[in-house]
Amino acid sequence: MRGIGDTSWAASRAPGCEKIFQYEADINRKFWKLPNLRFACIYDSSAFSRSVIEEALLVHGRTR
Repeated sequence: MRGIGDTSWAASRAPGCEKIFQYEADINRKFWKLPNLRFACIYDSSAFSRSVIEEALLVHGRTR
């Protein structure tokens, strides 16, 4: 099974968007143990700063 996470909602700067990395970490914890699941989180490089994308890569340190 494959999934895609669209993170464009976090680029809006609406209340709660500052929790994007908590959300990402929760996704990691909930779905990492499922061996047949592949998940991609999509970050638009024109909507997010380089530092946000770098932080996302750190949160997803266990990519495969």
